[in-house]
Amino acid sequence: MPSPKISAVVNGASFLPAIQSGAWVTILGENLSATTRIWSGSEIVNGALPFELDGVRVSVNGEWAPVYYISPTQINALAPNDLPDGNVQVLARSNTVYSDPATVPLQQVNPALFLFDPQNRKYAAGVASDGSFIGPAGLFGAALATRPARPGETVQFFGTGCGATNPPVDISLVPAGNPPVNGTATARIGSSDAKVQFAGLTGAGLCQFNLIVPEIADGDQLLQVAVNGVTSPNGVFLPVKR
Repeated sequence: MPSPKISAVVNGASFLPAIQSGAWVTILGENLSATTRIWSGSEIVNGALPFELDGVRVSVNGEWAPVYYISPTQINALAPNDLPDGNVQVLARSNTVYSDPATVPLQQVNPALFLFDPQNRKYAAGVASDGSFIGPAGLFGAALATRPARPGETVQFFGTGCGATNPPVDISLVPAGNPPVNGTATARIGSSDAKVQFAGLTGAGLCQFNLIVPEIADGDQLLQVAVNGVTSPNGVFLPVKR
């Protein structure tokens, strides 16, 4: 098999440069894997996440990282949560063949929200307390019903890169319970502050924000969350309709 080649290493939610400790990382390139799949439930043993899928491994700053998804052109892995700020080296291994290292910046906190793919990833992936998927009507056509958020209701949003939790978690294991972020989480929808009911981990590398939609005007409203003053990327929207 040809040697794996890394072309980019980015945040797993925003796809922007820079990665974070304990967060999902997307590695893009060529010849990264001979197969395409995610981990299976049988590969999570006693809560321990797999560090290898079909001979594919990822190293971040010399530490192996749990691997969730592999394909010839993309790997999704979970960065170790004890890494120092600054540049780190990322390598991909396919069987016994290593890529050249990619040097990328790493930060402890840099939250980013996961986005729905349609409309050029404009809308945050949100779920209302009644189970409705939040987005403009028809976002997925007939495949999945969506509706705008309503002022006063609670909507769950999902992200990564939210930093340490209290208590801390071991990224090699499925987190127990739902530990909150270690610090202050805030949010804004449009020009208004949104009350954060909860911000913390609800899965491996997965940060959840439960926000109460403020009384704001109908239409697409800019949505940003922040942890310890570090704000998620601009250009993410929440549709609102009374």
